[in-house]
Amino acid sequence: MRRLLSRSALSLLALDLALALVAWWGAFWLRFNFDVPDYFLQLALVSSGWVVLGTGAGLVLRRVDRQVWTYIGLTEMRQLAEGVALGGVFTTAALLMVRLPEFPRSVLLLQPILAFLLSGTAIAVLFTWAFSEFAGKVRKGATQPFDDAIMHWIGAHQNPTVERMMLEITALGTGTVVGMIVLVAGMFLWLNHHRHSAVLLIAATLGGLVLDNLLKIGFNRPRPQIFEWGTHAASSSFPSGHAMSSVIVYGTVTYLAARLQQRLASRMLTFVFAAIVIASISFSRVYLGVHYPSDILAGLLIGLAWAGFCMAVLEAAQLYARFNAPQLLVDERPAPRGASPSS
Repeated sequence: MRRLLSRSALSLLALDLALALVAWWGAFWLRFNFDVPDYFLQLALVSSGWVVLGTGAGLVLRRVDRQVWTYIGLTEMRQLAEGVALGGVFTTAALLMVRLPEFPRSVLLLQPILAFLLSGTAIAVLFTWAFSEFAGKVRKGATQPFDDAIMHWIGAHQNPTVERMMLEITALGTGTVVGMIVLVAGMFLWLNHHRHSAVLLIAATLGGLVLDNLLKIGFNRPRPQIFEWGTHAASSSFPSGHAMSSVIVYGTVTYLAARLQQRLASRMLTFVFAAIVIASISFSRVYLGVHYPSDILAGLLIGLAWAGFCMAVLEAAQLYARFNAPQLLVDERPAPRGASPSS
């Protein structure tokens, strides 16, 4: 509670409440197909105070006092969803008690979903902003001295055995391997009735592929020519497609797998293993001479942005289905905390 009374904690809570208000007005716009009558605009304005109080109470009770984009773990995302849902319950109760005439009750359902989705979108916005800032520096050549220094050092420390290892590792990020992982994981999820998860995986992969190609065409950065390449590369250099696809595919598969695991230790090991794989693939591209370090960092940033947004969409869709079609969530729910493997 002491943290909430600090100036920094209050500013973070204020940001969350601002997102909740955006979601509240967005719910009205969606309810009336973006043409809200004047009377209901007045209702939205009058009820905004109750939204702030209700959402604030829900976030405080669930101890959700953080910057929205730092909530990228499974436990934290669930805590965020619970805080937003609890805030929606408080808001609903308050508005039902004050008995506002002709109040559109569907808005009460839409607002928590939009609030959670906006919080997840903030993750994507942060990483997208970081990518755009970093890309601007790369375009201006600000990173080139650092890139060249790293590439010259790696070129002077090449080792045949390490190069063979890097060739095997970099293959994990090729389109064929990534496509097979998506196909097998998607089929497993679909056949086990985790169809929302399967659709998320496919959408994240295809969207990432399109985004990567568009960015490569837009920046058209030549690949490094510091030393002889250890593998074939055809397209432009920025951002790294291997880094981007690995963080999207391996990150999303890890997220979906962790949702089905029941032990925290298992989830953490899954994430650690995925992080090692992603880091190894990324390093292999630099070691083999086909990417600058800045290409790798840019690929990781935009990949995290896209993957984070897709994960938030899945959680928001399931939050919506919980109220409208709970039968769809029988096999989609994350494993309960503390449950035994047989439960």
